[in-house]
Parts: sequence; C-alpha cells; structure tokens
Amino acid sequence: MITLTQAIIYISYNIFIWKLFGFTLNSISESWYKLEGWKKILFTLFCFSLGGLMVFQENGISQIPWFFISGSGLCFTGAAMAFKDKPDSIIHSIGAYTCIFSGFAGLYFEYHLLYPFIIFLPLALLASRMKNKTYWIEQAAFITLMIGLFFK
Repeated sequence: MITLTQAIIYISYNIFIWKLFGFTLNSISESWYKLEGWKKILFTLFCFSLGGLMVFQENGISQIPWFFISGSGLCFTGAAMAFKDKPDSIIHSIGAYTCIFSGFAGLYFEYHLLYPFIIFLPLALLASRMKNKTYWIEQAAFITLMIGLFFK
C-alpha cells in the first residue's frame, strides 16, 4: 500500500507539471521555480510525502536504515527547493543523490534486489544523452525504484 501511494503521488505530480509546462523542465525540481504563488509549496509537499513514506519501506534486515536515509534525502531536497542558489544547491543535490542511491542500496540490502539498479544504469546512460538529462535520469530512477518496491 505504501508503494502504491508513492506511485500515485509521483504520477499525479508529474501529470500536473506536464499539463502546465510539458516535458520542457530540466529537472523535476525546476517545477518549484516555474510554479507561482502558493503552488510553489506543492514541490515541497511532493518531496516530503514521498520521502516520508519511503521511511516505512524498511523490513529491518539490514543494519543500516537505507530507506530512512533515502526518504530523508528526498525531504532535504524538498526543503532546499531553491537549488539554483547556495547553500540550497549543495543541500538539494546531496539530498537527491542520497535519495536515489540509498533507495537502490535499500532494495539490495533489505530485499536482495539488484535488478532495479541494473535496469537503471543503461536508462541513466541513455537519458544522459537526451535534452533535459537530469529530468529523464530522475524519471528512470523513480520508475526503477518503484518497480523494485512493487516486487519486493
């Protein structure tokens, strides 16, 4: 149920952003700059809700709370939304990378699933050659992480 809720939140936010701006953003985070007024808070709520739910993906096998670290990283990303300005840029980037790589580590160490990361690597390589590469790498990361969490 947690993974399904995360997928619904992620898909809903992306559809909302696609309807407003199309596939033109350089990253999902750039939506914070594009949204106006009270709608800016939606990016932070998006990150906090996905990150908060990620904390509950643990099954307690690993000594390191990988999904807690992953979810916390995404919450830091959402809190440091002005990623084009320092110090937010540093916190935002560290949070995003922490979220992605701790999520994959959690899948491996908690559920012994390596295939989501193996699928992610060529997708990320392909995305790195596309326009808006960060945006497409983020999409690849989410999709492969969600696949792993659905099949855990």
